[in-house]
Amino acid sequence: MKLHYWRASPHACKVLAVVHHLGLKDILEHNPIHPWEKETPLPSLNPLGKVPVLECDEDFSPLFDSGVICEYLASKANDPKNLFPKDLSARIKALRLQALGDGMMEAAVLHVVEQHARPPILQSSDWLERQRLKLENALHFLENHVLELQIETPTIGDIAIVIALSYMNFRLPSYVWHPAYPSLTAWFEKMLRLPEIAESLPKEMHTMPEKMDRLEN
Repeated sequence: MKLHYWRASPHACKVLAVVHHLGLKDILEHNPIHPWEKETPLPSLNPLGKVPVLECDEDFSPLFDSGVICEYLASKANDPKNLFPKDLSARIKALRLQALGDGMMEAAVLHVVEQHARPPILQSSDWLERQRLKLENALHFLENHVLELQIETPTIGDIAIVIALSYMNFRLPSYVWHPAYPSLTAWFEKMLRLPEIAESLPKEMHTMPEKMDRLEN
């Protein structure tokens, strides 16, 4: 199997965390690839030109979208750690958390691209505010549902959430969310100590901003 990814992509980090969690890192070939380069071969693998992409010995290869890749890898390893629970209620809760985490990653990416890749005169304050509200609403939800989050037996949802929060710390350092969400912060800090999370994140994503602020818009 061959994984095409970019280290700073939160979706790629999620897949890498699952790879480490399932003990598959030694059988996976890694191919770092920048999705923004003009001559990138990504569109030949994923028509959307996005990472991560997994090539495998299946008739449905290549696979794209981190959720699809993670479920395939878990199935390939017979999911010994129950990343995708068999019980329907537990599975739906895990998938719902994954959807929330993926949405947080996407909102953070859209905020960063709008604020740093577009000239100031073309930036939309309404668009930035929309992404900020998505993140704040997600944080409120997680603080109120923190008892659903796992540490010792994390599901795909837990992994998606910890990666999303790490990416926010990395790319949106002016938004220091943790003082307002103490229960979520306590869970997050414990998750960062898990080997599969520590090994899958760039070191910049392990930092915790020092003061509370709002996202600039």
